[in-house]
Amino acid sequence: VHEIGERLNAVKAVLPHGAFGPWVVANFRITPRTAQNYMQAAVFLSGKCAAISHLPPAVVYALSRPTTPPEIVNRVVDAAEQGEQLDVPAIRDNLRCAASEASRRRAAEKTEKNKSRRASRRTAR
Repeated sequence: VHEIGERLNAVKAVLPHGAFGPWVVANFRITPRTAQNYMQAAVFLSGKCAAISHLPPAVVYALSRPTTPPEIVNRVVDAAEQGEQLDVPAIRDNLRCAASEASRRRAAEKTEKNKSRRASRRTAR
């Protein structure tokens, strides 16, 4: 994952703006989004111990997302750097819980925002 992502990042850097997606489609059997996952994972993996790079790609992609809580990322990276056995099912559960919590927060924020808009409309009448 790391090497592929680094190579994709290098290619993207030399292509004109907007050309990367079509280049990926023309040259590989992956989507531009999958290429982005590889690239994001490569940036995430840079400077991290080898144990992290041996996690399943889906876990590495999830850890490398900007929306993944830093405390989860730090816990996994610290454990790997200390040579601890990484519990992939537990990591996946933590990531799933964090994603669910983020989704609930976004939904609550959206509901609150809609309530505020409705209240503003009522007072404006």
